[in-house]
Amino acid sequence: MKNNFIYHIFVILFVVLMQGCSAREGYNTLQITQQSKCKQQVPNEREECLTQVSDSYDEYIKKRREVTNE
Repeated sequence: MKNNFIYHIFVILFVVLMQGCSAREGYNTLQITQQSKCKQQVPNEREECLTQVSDSYDEYIKKRREVTNE
């Protein structure tokens, strides 16, 4: 019962904290995570992987708008 309560508190806290997270911060966090995964690959694959995740948030938004015609 106590573990279930702690789990629910954790979920509620997580949701509240995520609402304060901007899209830019979320993008940057995901990008850092992906870059870390890229760095674990062999050199040939590492460079291509890092190139794929090198766009800044502003570049990402610009490309997304071009694709979606916004």
